[in-house]
Amino acid sequence: MNDEDRATLLALRDRFAALGAADPDSWALSEISEDIPQLARFLALRGIWPELIDSWAAPGALENIPAAARLLAHGADRRDLAQLARVAAYEAVFGLLYNLTAAGRDGEAPDDSPGWR
Repeated sequence: MNDEDRATLLALRDRFAALGAADPDSWALSEISEDIPQLARFLALRGIWPELIDSWAAPGALENIPAAARLLAHGADRRDLAQLARVAAYEAVFGLLYNLTAAGRDGEAPDDSPGWR
């Protein structure tokens, strides 16, 4: 790695660290060596997890859903229901993200159909 790439790597690592990345060295190295926009990925994902997945464990989250409120009223364990909701949210969010990024287009559509990036 040349001096310019090393300086870019260190600056990127410091930026990941300042943003709270658990392993800033790996994120930065991947972006530099694999040419993957890891900073953009990190910034997108860090909001998804707490807002769309972990939020199901927050007080009142389940009670706002009539079916969950009925289950709780009949003695269902709140932690089990929250975990079920979190897993369903996780599968939906990451399934969507995978489908949006895997190919960038609908593989069954005609070749001249628009895609996404």
